[in-house]
Amino acid sequence: RQRLKLLRSQLQQRSAQNSLRKGQLEEYRERLRRRRSAHEENWAAWQTGRRRLDAKVFVSRAQFLKDPGRHQLGAFHVYQELSVVTAALQQE
Repeated sequence: RQRLKLLRSQLQQRSAQNSLRKGQLEEYRERLRRRRSAHEENWAAWQTGRRRLDAKVFVSRAQFLKDPGRHQLGAFHVYQELSVVTAALQQE
């Protein structure tokens, strides 16, 4: 009888340990899923940025100064180029 009680208590302990371990494994799997999802989102964002960067046509300063009207640059870049030209003219 005591042996039976001992075996039952050991069985309950192992069952509780297995349930706890199963919960821990599920939490770990969920962390891995979130990590993978975040990684995939970052990868997609990087790929999008890379495609945009590759699609841009880079204009050298000489090309811009040769024919500024031909190049569609943002206002910041136009201001930057004009600033460089103005500084160069002031030095002359």
